Amino acid sequence: MRKIIFLLSVCCILTCHPSKIEKPSKAQREHFSKAYVQILIIQQTYINQTTIIQDSTQKILEKHHLTKQDIDNIVAWYDEKPKRWKRFFQKTLTLLETEYRFSPIKQDSLPKARLLINKSVEAVRR
Repeated sequence: MRKIIFLLSVCCILTCHPSKIEKPSKAQREHFSKAYVQILIIQQTYINQTTIIQDSTQKILEKHHLTKQDIDNIVAWYDEKPKRWKRFFQKTLTLLETEYRFSPIKQDSLPKARLLINKSVEAVRR
């Protein structure tokens, strides 16, 4: 009887253990950052033109070899630790300022940038 209880306990522990999110490769994270910046630019350029934004977003993700599953995994990995998002947005700002020559964004607008990525992820999921 003790063996059965022990086996059931072990099975329960193993099945109830939360799955660990796979760490995306550095290349995936780089592509994700660049794709995110390019999508932000498209969204700002074509504010009310949903079809253009969706088509462009899809092309950008294909260019960077990112699938819906990749994005879900990367976002989940960033969500595990808020400091990752902070570094991500700092890198995004740097990309905008250096490679795309956009004016700096105020620090207080970083939460707004998080909302934009949620909208981008939702658009990809559709």
